[in-house]
Amino acid sequence: MSYNFYTFFHLLGLILLSLGLGALLARAVLAPENKSFRIGGAIVAGFGMIFLLVAGFGMQAKGGYGWPLWLNLKVVIWLLLGAVFTTIKRKPEWNVMLWVSVIVLTGLAAWLGVFGKLTPALQ
Repeated sequence: MSYNFYTFFHLLGLILLSLGLGALLARAVLAPENKSFRIGGAIVAGFGMIFLLVAGFGMQAKGGYGWPLWLNLKVVIWLLLGAVFTTIKRKPEWNVMLWVSVIVLTGLAAWLGVFGKLTPALQ
């Protein structure tokens, strides 16, 4: 499979993860008893996490990047977004902080994906 194929699925994973986490965060505030909404959001976010991981490692293999700092940071961001995913139900009072965290982390991951390869300090 081509590098562009993996890039598409990596971006699709980021979109699905953001959509799923947004749905879970909204549900935690607006409809905490709605189990089907929680399940749907968790499924979408879970598929996003899987797409990000598999396609990201596919891109790494096709691009021959090795393990530069920017790629290690993206793996840490993936783990932190997974932590947000599991924290939403346990700590609904952290909702605003989690919203901001998702926005900042996904933005940082996107920045690293585009500019990390070009920044000498992140090599």
